[in-house]
Amino acid sequence: VRMYGADAREILTEGRLVPEGLTPLFDGLPYTLAELSYLIRTEHILHLPDLARRRTSTYFLADRAGLYHWPKILETLAVDLGWSPRRQSEELAELDRQYAADMQAVDDNQLTPDDAIGTGKLAGV
Repeated sequence: VRMYGADAREILTEGRLVPEGLTPLFDGLPYTLAELSYLIRTEHILHLPDLARRRTSTYFLADRAGLYHWPKILETLAVDLGWSPRRQSEELAELDRQYAADMQAVDDNQLTPDDAIGTGKLAGV
C-alpha cells in the first residue's frame, strides 16, 4: 500500500488470480508476479533491463541481478509484454550482457558492486 496507494488493491486482486501471484520471486526482496505485471502495464516497459534495472531494484539487490529467476518470470509475463519466445531470449541475453559488462566495470575499477552504484561506472546508469 505504501508504494502503490489505491492501486495496491488491484495488485492484490490480480495476484490472487494467478498461482503464486503474491509469492516473492527473489530471495529477500518483496517483488511478486502481480507487482511486476502491474509495472509492465503502467510503466510502459519496453525491455527487460528497464524492468530489472530501473523499475525495480532486483538488478542491484538480487543475487547475480536475479538472472537465474528472470526466464521463469518471463514465461508468465510474456503475455503482458506481448513477447514471443525469441524476443524473451533476446531480452534475457541483453540483461545478461549488461550484467557482465557491469561486473567487468567493477573489476576494472577495483570497486565492490556497492561502491560502483551511483558512480556512473555501470553500463547504462
